[in-house]
Parts: sequence; C-alpha cells; structure tokens
Amino acid sequence: MPLARYRTFDRRITVSGTKYNRYASPQTTTGTAKHGETGTCADVVGNYETMSRVPAGRHRRRRRFKPNSLTIVKKRYVVGVLEGEYINPVTKLVDRRFSTYPVDFQPEPQSPLGVFPEPTQAQKEAYATKIMAATNPSAAHISVPTVLGELRELPDLVKDWGGDLLHKMAKGHLSWRWGIKPMIGEVRKLLDFQKAVEERVMMFKRLKHYGQVARRCSLGRDTVKQNLPRVAIQSNVGVVYCNRTVTYTQKVWGSAQYFCNSNTVLPSSRAEAINQAYVLTFGLTSYELLAAAWELLPWSWFVDWFAEVGSVIAANNNTINLTRKNVCLMRTVSSKTEYTRDTSVGDSWPKLVLSPSEEETRKLRYVNLPFEVPQMTLSTMALVEPKTWSILGSLAVLRRNKWAKRYLGY
Repeated sequence: MPLARYRTFDRRITVSGTKYNRYASPQTTTGTAKHGETGTCADVVGNYETMSRVPAGRHRRRRRFKPNSLTIVKKRYVVGVLEGEYINPVTKLVDRRFSTYPVDFQPEPQSPLGVFPEPTQAQKEAYATKIMAATNPSAAHISVPTVLGELRELPDLVKDWGGDLLHKMAKGHLSWRWGIKPMIGEVRKLLDFQKAVEERVMMFKRLKHYGQVARRCSLGRDTVKQNLPRVAIQSNVGVVYCNRTVTYTQKVWGSAQYFCNSNTVLPSSRAEAINQAYVLTFGLTSYELLAAAWELLPWSWFVDWFAEVGSVIAANNNTINLTRKNVCLMRTVSSKTEYTRDTSVGDSWPKLVLSPSEEETRKLRYVNLPFEVPQMTLSTMALVEPKTWSILGSLAVLRRNKWAKRYLGY
C-alpha cells in the first residue's frame, strides 16, 4: 500500500575557535559553527504496478515502482575561518587575535526557486508536449523528408547577405539559430544512425518481452550568475569584508512510459525489427510526411515558438500503436554562494584561511502531467527565455529590410 514519508538528516560537525581582545572582558571568547550537510526527503514507498508481460522461463519481478512525487532538498555549509593577530606598535603587545575562529556571518543558502520558480500549470502542459514529442518511440531520429526539403535552402543561408554590418549580424544570427545550427545537428544525427537503429531494435525487444518501455529526454540546462552586495562576514575584534557571487543552475528532463495494447503489432523476427527500425529512425512513414510538410512551410519555426505545432505533431505520431502514460517532469535546481575577500576595506591583519560558501540543491519530480489532448495554445515559455530577446532584436533590425519584407510581409 502506498505510504508517504518524510525524512531528514544532519551530517554537520561542530567546529570552534577563539577570539582575543585585550581591552574586553572577558578577553577570550569562544565561537562555534557547524560545517557539513543537512537535507530533507519527501517521497512515497510501496506504490507498485503489475507488469503486463514477463518473459517465459525467466525469473523476473512482476511489479515495478510507479513514478511518485519527490522533493529532495540538500544544504551544504562551509563557514569561514579566521587566523592572525594584531600587535600594538606602541606597547608591542598583542591587542587582538583570531585562532581558527569561525566568522560570525553564517547565513542560509540562497533559494534557487527565486530564480527558477516552480512551473505553472501552463508550463507543465507545455513541458508534457515536449516530453511526448522527444520520447515518442514512433518519432523519427532524423526526418529524411525534412532534411531533403531543407537542403535547397542551404545556399541562401551561407551566401553573402549584403547590406550594412548591423543587417549582416541580424541575418547571420537568425540563419545560424534557425538554419545552419539545426542542419549541423541533423548531420551529427546522420553520423550516429547505426546506434539509433540498434536502440530501436532493443526497444522492440523490450516491448515484446515486457509489453512496455520507458524513455527519457533532456529539456535543457540554464545558468544564471548574480552579484550580491558586499557584506561584513566579521565585525567584532576584527573587520573583514567579502564580495558575494551566487551561481544558480537548473537541469530539466522528462520521462514517459509506453505500453502495448491489443492492436499493437510488433516485428516477429530480428530482420523485421531491423527493417522497421530503419523506417522509424529515418522518418520514412506517411505520418512523417505531415511533419515534414509543416517544417518546410515558411516561418513555421516562428509559429512553433509560440504554438508548439511541431511538438504536437511529433507527440501524436503513433505509428507503432502504443498507449502512453506516467509522463513525468524532473528538475534539479541549485544555488552556490561564493565569497571573495575585499581587502580595500576593513582590517588587513585577519587572515581568511577558509573561505565561506553555502549551497542548496533541490531535486523535484512532478508526476501525471496533463497530456491526453495536447493543445496548440500560445506558449508563455518562449517569452521568458533569455535567448528570446536576442531573436526578437534580430527580427526588429530586419523589419525594414527587403529580406524581412519578403518573408514577414512588412
């Protein structure tokens, strides 16, 4: 029976040091801090589903875990340590001293959710469409009809564009982003076609033996750096200032499971599996012709930017005739705060022998994403991506150019 549970851990160790002030009472005081990791985990156990098929004559487990919501939070603390002493030039006596003293400034890590917040319902729906398009066993590894259709446009992408430097830069940006770069990606896929075919053959084998297959895909990585205001990490006995830099990172990927149904027809031999794998890998199907027709329409990429038409077409490709479910979205977001000593202010005699830092990492899984009827609605994800504004800027530069007038109708 499914059981939700919540666990915590604390692997921090306590460190201590002393600070000395000849004019204070008491003169010597002890400071403590905790180095190490803490964490929490909220998950579900005991949630199984029965496998539809098990190979005859083999000992296989007949149950597998269902995907469940998951939240793991880890925090890591490194407290700065000071050493050094100040000798009064008049009395020749030690006035102040730090002995492996942990600094007084011990903040919590910056939350990565401030930069990479929880996805909204609309964003989850958009992610679900992308996951189904990328993991779909019926989707092509590389669409030969589309590549052949786009080859005729290659000379126009790389020839001299003419016009002033600003127009050249704008045209070059768009041509690289939407023409040359995708073409290079297609060539790389062509070089890897044999591996892709073998993966399809193994997929057919798993579908035949187990009646289901799980697939995953990458949905991108992002990094954002921020500079925080300078802070005094120690202001008693000695004054030490540091500049702070926070690096936020995000990794997103997805997964989905595909199941055989009563109408699924799988290859009966390895030769048939290899032949069908070639057909699917290169997109030599009637359904792929529809996808190619859409991709070859002028400025279809611009429509896809907002409406995800191409992803919806790829997601609904069901040449193998499988049933899909358990569409999941996974995210790993983190923040790391690093400190750099600022010697232009404060006292120079304390030595920062260990620089402080704080880290927070969150691993999140969202299950049962809506996917039954992908809607070609306006996507808000494109509007918040940093690369969006550079593309819009290039389009704005070309607004009065003949090239833009021809294709955009201005």
